[in-house]
Amino acid sequence: MYDFLAHVNKLSIILAPIFYKLLFLSVTGSIVGVLIFIIRKIFDKKIPPLWKYIMWSVVTLSLIMPFRFTSPISLTKDISEIENISFREDYDVIQNEKFLYNRGENIDIEKSQQLKNEADILFYKSLIFDIIIPLIWFFGMIFSLIFIIVNKLYLSYKIKKHSIKTDNFDETLKICKSKLDTNNNIQIVYQDYIDSPALTGFIKPKILLPKYATEISNDSLYYVILHELAHYKRKDMVINYILLAVQSIHWFNPLVWFVFKFIREDMEIMNDSYVLEKIGPEHSRGYSKSLVEVLGLSHNISFIPKLLCMTDGKKNVERRISMIKLGESFKKHRIIVAVCCLAIICLVGGLFLSHKTNDTQKNLKVMWENRTEYVGKNSNVGNIIYSQKFPENIIVENFELGTNQPPYSIKINTKTDTETLNFYSDSLNQSKFSEISFVIFSLVENVEQITFSVDDGKTPFDVTFYRDQADDILGYRGFDKTETFNDFNTTYNDIVNKVNAHYESLNEKANGQMSSSEKAIDDLIKSITKTDEAIKFTIPESYDSPKDWNIIISGRKEFHDGMSMSEHLFEEENSEHKWEKGKEYSITLENQNFTDLSMDIYLQDETVQTIDLLNLPNNDEKNPHSNSDYKYLTFPAYKETNTENLPYIDEINNTPKFDVIMSNIPDSWEFKTSNNGEKNIPGGEFYTPVYIYENDKLIGYIGFNKFELYTDEIQPENYYQTVYTNLRMSIFFSWDPYKAVTRNDVSETGIADVWYLDQSEISNHPGAMPDVPSYETKGILSYNKDLKVYIGMAFLPNAVSEEQIQKIAETLTIKSK
Repeated sequence: MYDFLAHVNKLSIILAPIFYKLLFLSVTGSIVGVLIFIIRKIFDKKIPPLWKYIMWSVVTLSLIMPFRFTSPISLTKDISEIENISFREDYDVIQNEKFLYNRGENIDIEKSQQLKNEADILFYKSLIFDIIIPLIWFFGMIFSLIFIIVNKLYLSYKIKKHSIKTDNFDETLKICKSKLDTNNNIQIVYQDYIDSPALTGFIKPKILLPKYATEISNDSLYYVILHELAHYKRKDMVINYILLAVQSIHWFNPLVWFVFKFIREDMEIMNDSYVLEKIGPEHSRGYSKSLVEVLGLSHNISFIPKLLCMTDGKKNVERRISMIKLGESFKKHRIIVAVCCLAIICLVGGLFLSHKTNDTQKNLKVMWENRTEYVGKNSNVGNIIYSQKFPENIIVENFELGTNQPPYSIKINTKTDTETLNFYSDSLNQSKFSEISFVIFSLVENVEQITFSVDDGKTPFDVTFYRDQADDILGYRGFDKTETFNDFNTTYNDIVNKVNAHYESLNEKANGQMSSSEKAIDDLIKSITKTDEAIKFTIPESYDSPKDWNIIISGRKEFHDGMSMSEHLFEEENSEHKWEKGKEYSITLENQNFTDLSMDIYLQDETVQTIDLLNLPNNDEKNPHSNSDYKYLTFPAYKETNTENLPYIDEINNTPKFDVIMSNIPDSWEFKTSNNGEKNIPGGEFYTPVYIYENDKLIGYIGFNKFELYTDEIQPENYYQTVYTNLRMSIFFSWDPYKAVTRNDVSETGIADVWYLDQSEISNHPGAMPDVPSYETKGILSYNKDLKVYIGMAFLPNAVSEEQIQKIAETLTIKSK
């Protein structure tokens, strides 16, 4: 039973969005159908059959066309919210909120019960709207299709059983084929089951003639066969099959059945017009008499799904004869009529086959009105997305919401051309995507990441933006700044300005890195550090061609006997152009007795500067932690991979190097850049993590992140709240509460309680966050305002004593290289 329900749930997940998309099409199609019907009713004797038939095509398109064009006059904006009907994500979100609330301290019973009641209501709404209704539609559609197929098989059987062999009609059929210029192998079946001339069959078409066909005049027989043959020539059977399929899909909508009845009536009128056009208007009287004659001989005429019957009821036959009489009058003013009909089609199509053109500035009010705490609110999120102004040639197709488990996400799928895709695949050209994502972050509280999928039909690419990235660039959490519409207006303008400034800075920096040898040399000189043990320098990443470097390091050593000799360092790297961007090189000073040591820097065959390395200031003199009891870790420890070309990762990789210095580190600890695939480690937003091992067992890690300075007034003891926001507000880990250990004007170090979910188990509990195992441990946090960086050092549960963590925290500092 459980497996059956699980399969039903999986089926409903697929069906629900399809059904509500279809429901939107059904509503718009019904409105268009009623409008066309009213126009047809009022101007029936003014509009030629051809234009009536073309008008009905707008109805069919509105019922089957899954996408919409953009138009400034669309009326489908409010109706389109039907597509977003779903309570599944809302239920998942409230379940997670209930879980997180109930696991906290000082639980309010009333609040807990309120969350439970909301979850129960959303459960039943989701059961009805996400499962039961879509399944009813699906099985109704299957039943309708089966009914049509069974009806067709039964009809074929009956016709075959009641057919009467004769060749009386072969000569007339040959004449009619010649008149309509067709040589298709279509047969006439003389039978006594169907009481009206009709056309059936798609692959092997047949004209069905009733038993009284031998009793009517030769002229009437000629017109009857012409009529049915014209249906075949005009491919009306194909259209009839399409109408049947659409009716089966929209079986629940009586207006669709109502409208399609009139489409079929006008199909007959159009067919009459086609026949008379081929044989000449002088036959109109005889053709009309044949309709009356056949109608008089036909009895019990009803809708037979697979047939196109010549007589379709007395009332419509009268109308058809009236249209035949008006045939010549339709030719008057035909250009004016054509223009008017075309205008009606364009107007109705523009109103109901399009989405309204977006304009961000005009839609700020719409965005703010849809502000929501939960990404699971499909309608709200959809309105916010579709109110954005996307870059030119970028068309939003749809969006996907990730609400089953944190991090909650939005994926926006777009279409474009190859030239546009190539432009925006460059991370320096993605400011508009960044702006849109930051606006969404400011209006949807619990979304953590937003991905734009850009597809040209060949090589699509994805670009993702993260909430902590937005918070760092803006200097605040956007959602907190949009409580009123005026606040949102201010925040929106601030987002636009800061995003533009950020990308201008990135572009300026990128241009400088690739073109300025002067800046590259300056970076190299700034990287040089000297202690009693060694001199270190780093080949800057700010210059794109490391082979152009010519760095000659030479000096003189003195020996105990008073002798001395010259020394040349890094000769292989220099002569063979092996200098590596971002690599740190070291010159050992301890026990070397250098009396002279200099660095001559050449770049692009031009001597730039000579550095006296021994006369550089000793960093140990400024460093309170210069003894061997202290451990130094340099960050960024390595380059973060950036396959998606994210600007924020580029910023992380280009962070000026700094040291984390700490004492009381046991000799048994090793620091490595790999964790051997271990997943169950304390969660946190840290980059280039270095993993801590003891006796080959992972016990913790240390990594860093960046932050923007908070400039508003705040108590010093509360400043940490502006630095570690993303660590304190995450859904699947938390570094809180926090207690400062050391503090000065520019930096602070403290200890935090760390709670986190087992990452290796999350995928095993989809939609059931309370079942995921969680752990609690301790961690160290430290920030430096001058460097605008902070570090986090976390240990696995019970791996290190609290006393040991306290001692490390008391000595830990962050210092520029």
